[in-house]
Amino acid sequence: MRIAVLSIVALSALALVGCEDLPFRVEHGWTEERALRYTWLTPRPEVPEPAYCYRTLAQQDCYTRPQPRQATRLVGYIGPEPF
Repeated sequence: MRIAVLSIVALSALALVGCEDLPFRVEHGWTEERALRYTWLTPRPEVPEPAYCYRTLAQQDCYTRPQPRQATRLVGYIGPEPF
């Protein structure tokens, strides 16, 4: 029984070694830009994280959500309109 378990473990380890040799590895010169150019893949959508920046006494403070009752201090934002 023990020999059977050890042989199954050894065979599965040998089978997994073959998975390491992928054709799109960086060592073979493939980068994300090259893979997008020469294959059917589409680029990843770049969705910026919302940021709402407000004027303070020192530096600007930025938040991921609009701050209520702070519209007069708003300096700039990325994302949907805050108000």
